[in-house]
Amino acid sequence: MNFLCSLGIVLVTMGHASSWTGKKGNPGGRSSQNSKEWQSLFDGHSLAGWRGFKSKVRPLSWEVRDGAIHRRPGVKEDDGGDLCTERQFQDFELELEWKIAQGGNSGVKYLIREDRPRSWERASFAYAARELRKRKDAAARKELSELTVSKFRRFPIGFEYQIVDPKHPDSRTSSKHIASALYDLLAPQGVPPLREGFNQTTIVVHNATVQHWLNGVKVLEFRQDSPELREAIRNSKFRDMPGFGRFRRGHICLQDHGDEVWFRAIRIR
Repeated sequence: MNFLCSLGIVLVTMGHASSWTGKKGNPGGRSSQNSKEWQSLFDGHSLAGWRGFKSKVRPLSWEVRDGAIHRRPGVKEDDGGDLCTERQFQDFELELEWKIAQGGNSGVKYLIREDRPRSWERASFAYAARELRKRKDAAARKELSELTVSKFRRFPIGFEYQIVDPKHPDSRTSSKHIASALYDLLAPQGVPPLREGFNQTTIVVHNATVQHWLNGVKVLEFRQDSPELREAIRNSKFRDMPGFGRFRRGHICLQDHGDEVWFRAIRIR
């Protein structure tokens, strides 16, 4: 799928926005990519085509309400989990609309593989344990005592387009944690204001070049094979995961972070 701009705009490496990042435009540029037919990933009334990560069933935390995929409130963590496409995708343009509850946190994960190295789960466990030990409260001590490596086997790990309400504490800790960021790796630039209702997201992946768009504005562009990405990974929570960021094909997952979130108008080409 060719989305390189016919005007010959040069793509820049990750970590530095291109000359038109932060400006409105056409995701992928002018190309034959835009002539490909869209495929709907959500029919508006069922969860057909979606399932749990490493599971044939869907987590109980998800439902369809008012024409949107909705993460229901009040669901126990053991009954929850990310909702993933049954199919895998490579070189694609993904569009969707989302709305997050006040103070909520979620995300869209992409290029997710179920055959990832098992060492990633051990690394996730070690990172979570370190973060909990930094806290001195009773809740953190209890969570640490219940933490196991097996808990992370059911969590998708990979690139994440961050979806978060500005009032969530995580969005205040780093510009790499705000809405439209490549979570914990890259901060977006020229980010437009979030809308009161649904926001529009586009993720473009082609030949190791990735773009993040928010409400019609390209806010981030990077290459999977760039030295900048390698450096960003070394400075992130993913640093002890060999091969992280190198997958070119994988599932798309809607993150269950325990907060209410709505997704609709999900399509891909």
